[in-house]
Amino acid sequence: MHRAIGRVLDAIAQEPSDERVRRATALIEGARSLNIPYGHWATQNRFFQIWRERREAHDTLRPLANTLGFNLGA
Repeated sequence: MHRAIGRVLDAIAQEPSDERVRRATALIEGARSLNIPYGHWATQNRFFQIWRERREAHDTLRPLANTLGFNLGA
């Protein structure tokens, strides 16, 4: 699961899109609901790196931020 989430985060880093964010969110929520370890802290760190690098995509990234427990405001 960690690798699958890593791949979708890599795709988001390359080209943030609503669809990619939805996929990442679904993977994370699915892993949580099934109690499958996915590397929460590593996922948060990778996400925050993307957040800092892709300022123009903050609105697109916000749902994933919320899923990961970030309240990054508007």
